[in-house]
Amino acid sequence: MNSEGTLLESVLGVGPVIAKTLREHHIVNVEYLARQSYTDLTWSTKLGEATCHKIVTNARELVGYEFQSGIDVERKHIERKIRNMLEEVFSRESSRSEGVEVIDVCC
Repeated sequence: MNSEGTLLESVLGVGPVIAKTLREHHIVNVEYLARQSYTDLTWSTKLGEATCHKIVTNARELVGYEFQSGIDVERKHIERKIRNMLEEVFSRESSRSEGVEVIDVCC
């Protein structure tokens, strides 16, 4: 660990070239890399999406972050709202069918 945090090269998948690129974009240590959104990192550094996903994930594991980006949090919030709405719709539909007598018509 240096005075600024853990060296970028400590992250699996970060060699000298990627570390230099990250530093040029003011990402100077593992702790800061771990807080990045890999999609934003891909856009700003022009590194590949798979590479950015891998190094951000590895940085988070290295520093022990249980991290979710704002986009991930928002996506889960929307999914939860949709699930609740669907449950409500199905609940209303099932309550409408209650009280309706079903008669088996047979010849």
